Amino acid sequence: MKKVISVLAAITMLCLPGISFSAPFSQDIGKISTIFVSTNGDMAIILTGGFPNAVATNQCSGYKEYAGISTTADPAFKSALLAAKAAQQTVRVTVSGCLGGWFKILDVYIE
Repeated sequence: MKKVISVLAAITMLCLPGISFSAPFSQDIGKISTIFVSTNGDMAIILTGGFPNAVATNQCSGYKEYAGISTTADPAFKSALLAAKAAQQTVRVTVSGCLGGWFKILDVYIE
C-alpha cells in the first residue's frame, strides 16, 4: 500500500509541475542561537544551523529564519525554550506550516 501511495504521489508531481507539496511536519536539531519575544507574548527562535529540513520540505513558502509560537502557547512551553537557551541544550524542533512569517512550532524536545 505504501508503495502505491508513493507512486501516486510521484505521478501527481509529474503531472502538476510548478505546484509545491509539503510534508505534514518536519524536524530540525540544533541549539537555540536567538530568541525573539514580543510584548504581546509571541515568541520565536533561531537554531544554530537554521531549519534546513523545514525549508527542504516546504513547510512555509519562501525562506524563513525563525520558528515561533503564538501568544496562546502554554507558559510552560515558553519557559522550556528559555531554559534550553540558557543551558545551551540541544533541541529537536517540530514545525508544520506557517505562523505569520515564521515556521509554526508544534513541539520541542530538549535533549
